[in-house]
This record gives sequence, structure tokens and C-alpha cells, in this order.
Amino acid sequence: MISLSVDSLRKISWSEFKFRWDIGAQFKIDAQIEFIKQINSFTDNNLSILKAIELTKESYQNIYGSKSFYCTLCDRLTQSVESGEGQRGVLNKYFHPNIAIAYEVMRFSQKKNVVTEVSELIVLERDLIKNAFTTMASPAMLFFGGIGSLTFIGATVVPKMIERADKIKDTNELPIEMDLALGFASFFSSYGLFIAAFFLLLIGALKFLLPNLVPSTPTKALIRHKIDNLWPCSLYKSLWSVRLIKLYGLLKQSNIRDTEILKLLKLFVPPFCRFYLNKMEQGFLEGKPKRDYFLKGIISKNQEVRLSPYFSHSSNEDFANNLIVVSTQATQDVSMQFRRATKKYSLFLYMTGAVLMVLSIGAVFESANFIY
Repeated sequence: MISLSVDSLRKISWSEFKFRWDIGAQFKIDAQIEFIKQINSFTDNNLSILKAIELTKESYQNIYGSKSFYCTLCDRLTQSVESGEGQRGVLNKYFHPNIAIAYEVMRFSQKKNVVTEVSELIVLERDLIKNAFTTMASPAMLFFGGIGSLTFIGATVVPKMIERADKIKDTNELPIEMDLALGFASFFSSYGLFIAAFFLLLIGALKFLLPNLVPSTPTKALIRHKIDNLWPCSLYKSLWSVRLIKLYGLLKQSNIRDTEILKLLKLFVPPFCRFYLNKMEQGFLEGKPKRDYFLKGIISKNQEVRLSPYFSHSSNEDFANNLIVVSTQATQDVSMQFRRATKKYSLFLYMTGAVLMVLSIGAVFESANFIY
């Protein structure tokens, strides 16, 4: 995502501002896939990457006009290819990591399926995220609906009924439903903003820690372990493990050396993954068995089981092909993991939400009866 700080806005021209705005607003994943597929369609015809970018620019120019941000992006990619410098900065800034690596592979690979494989990977990732959170939508709505209804009744209905009952009876002892409703209303009216601020800070902290927390010390390793085993934070590591397995396989298919693959991957991954790729590179250079270092710390136990038959007695080509197959199969393990987690959380939210709803209804009935 492109950040537009106040200082950066002062230093850029209107055209640059418009370009960044259009990229941030319109160059989403689907548009990126379409863009890279367009380039790939020309490289499939054995054209050079520069010629492919030039023709891609012409295609977008015919549809969107010469001032389109697509044309500007093509110009920047062309400049980066010709200069040999800054290209990865362009890719990191504007593209999803998977697509950025696919673009790099296209520059020196004769494989025609790179973009297709990457597109399928992105679709799989989106489906995993969508399914995980869609499963939680209904129970979450019931849970928050229960909290909201009990709090609303405790803030409006119950106090009015107590006020009316004060004139005819002792109101020191209340039915448990009314007492709970008053308690919820009092709690959320007093601490609601603090709770909201806490969760916003927590989400912000997790968004920073997930990519950046490197387990370089025992304390950091413990925190990392806790985060990676906490749903839905575990989704982050699971997606990166599947992503790296497939991307490594695609790069390996292109006859790129392992050290070069690792260097390339490290340019596009977050610090958390880079830490483990550095350890993997060290294990490779030391000549350790592949099972002792290959994506160790990133892939799960189930993924290790799937990869273990191919760590020995396997040619480079077979290993690359099997990595791509395993990356597709690994999504099944991730789905199983999340079905288990969402089932547990869904049950809790359903039960708690149902109880809160029943208490809300009970508070209404008890309030109506309380004045008699």
C-alpha cells in the first residue's frame, strides 16, 4: 500500500500524487494479476521482457488512454529493467509479493505457467481467508447482538421500570436478568471507549508484530510462538508457508540456483520470513541434510510430513515439481487447522450469544413484571 505522509506530499508533483492515488485506489490484487498476465501473454510469444512491457503499455493506452497510471507503471518498469537498478523497489512498492516474484521469474524463465500458478496461489489464499472469516460471521453477529441488546435494555428499559416501581415497592433487590442488564450497561458506558481503543491498539500491534517480530532471542521466540499459535494470527504464518513452498518450486523449475532463489525471496518477504530464510541459507551452505534446514521454522509439521519423501533421492526437477504439488495440497492442512479453530470459537460465540439473547428477553419480561 502506498503511504502518503504530509512531508512526502510537499515533495511530489500533482502527476506523482495522482499516480500514487490511482495505484492505491485501483491497483488491487485482481488488477495486478490482469497486468502481469498481460505481460506474460507477450513473453509467451518469445518476446523479451522489455518488448512485452512496451506492448502491454500500448494495450492499456488503447483502453484507458495515455495518461493512465498503467502507462506510467509500464514506463517505470521499463526504466528499471534498462537501468538494472531500482526494479525491485518498484515491484515491492506496487505489487503483491507473489506477483512481484512472478514478474522476476518471467525475466529469465522459459516456463509458461508461472503467472497461472501464482494466480491460483493468490485465489487459494483469498479463499482460505474468506472461508475462515465467513464461518465466524454468523456466530460473531449473534455474540455482539447479544451484548448489544442486553446493554441497550440495561441502559433504557430497566432504569425506567425501576423508576416506576420505586413509587410502589422496594427496588433494592432485582431479578438476576435485570441486574445483569444494568451491569452490562454500566460497564460499557464507563469503559466502552477504553475497550474500543484497546482493541484498536491490539490490532495495530499485531499488524506490526506479525511481519516484523523476529525470534532472535528466547523472549522474542516465545512471543512469536504464542502469536503463531493464536487464531486468527496463525493464518499469517500458514499463508506465508504455503506461499514460500510454491514460489520456491516455481523458481527451482526455472533452473535457478538455491542461493539465488533465497536471495530473490528475501527481497520480497517480511523480516519474520527473512530470518528463517537466512538460517536456511546457512544450512544449505554448511551442507546439512535438506530435511534439517528447508524452510525450517516457517512450514508446519504437516507440511514437513508432505515434503519429507522428496528431501532425498529426488532430482532438482522432481523436487521443484513436487514442491508445487505439495503447496496446493498444503492448503488442505491449513483448511483443516482453521476448521478446527473456527469450530471451537464458533461454538463459544453461538452459546454465549444465545445466553445473552435469552437474558435480554428475560430482562424485558422481568422489567414488565417488576412494577406489579
